[in-house]
Amino acid sequence: KINIINNSNIITKALLKNEVILSIYLKKSNNSLWLGTNYALYKSTLYQPLNLKYELEKLNFSVNDIIESKAGNIWIATNIGIFKLENEKLSQFTFTRPFFRVASIEEDFNENIWLGTQSGLYLLHYDKIISKKELHNSFKNKITALKICNIDSSLWVATKGNGIIILKNNKTIDLSIKDGLSSTFITCLFAEKNIIWAGT
Repeated sequence: KINIINNSNIITKALLKNEVILSIYLKKSNNSLWLGTNYALYKSTLYQPLNLKYELEKLNFSVNDIIESKAGNIWIATNIGIFKLENEKLSQFTFTRPFFRVASIEEDFNENIWLGTQSGLYLLHYDKIISKKELHNSFKNKITALKICNIDSSLWVATKGNGIIILKNNKTIDLSIKDGLSSTFITCLFAEKNIIWAGT
């Protein structure tokens, strides 16, 4: 189910049979709502029922993260790689490296696409995949979430067991329990202006 909370009122929007919602993206300019489940990608609006479904694969599939690029394309992070939706056409990026499971996807101010995967941190620059594992030991392991800080354009990288690593100009800063985190297992990140929230 999709639950919309507005001024403490909860509205149940729709029911997806046998599907679990894993990711949500809202485009505020036109109120379009993108939903990623363990089977498919849906497009809707805040005020209408689900009206459009993009089938990425038939079965055994999870949409883990959704973003819109500055060029207006929808990028989808999944457990079998990444997809791009451009002009209503869906295309999958294929890789020579077997890191398929992408947990998080983020675009920086230079329009580079960052990928947080099960096997580390990567950068998609045009059509070329660049490993960023050499910048920090934690970038070689599972990345759970990515977020760009709007204030200084730094990339915040959430990890499974190593806290948060802030990356800027190829230099890193570590945040752990001694810096105030309740746990080093970070499950999600949310950015709002100069504040970044971390879920543990």
